[in-house]
Amino acid sequence: QKRRTREILIKAAADLLAENHEVSISAVSALTNVGRTTIYRYFPTTDALITNAALWRVAGPDQTKLENAAMLVTTPEER
Repeated sequence: QKRRTREILIKAAADLLAENHEVSISAVSALTNVGRTTIYRYFPTTDALITNAALWRVAGPDQTKLENAAMLVTTPEER
């Protein structure tokens, strides 16, 4: 369930990026019908969400590639 929710959030943010819309926690919340508090549990900052969305656009839905790429741009505290 957690992985699926995370993927839904990342894909929604990636779609907003692709459509040149502002990516924000509120925008993703409205698009996915997932509460902002829940989104902050997965992504503590908007930057973290945008970074993961951009990586998803490059790596695609392959979770292993996405996780490996995320390791390159996150600090140990964010992991």
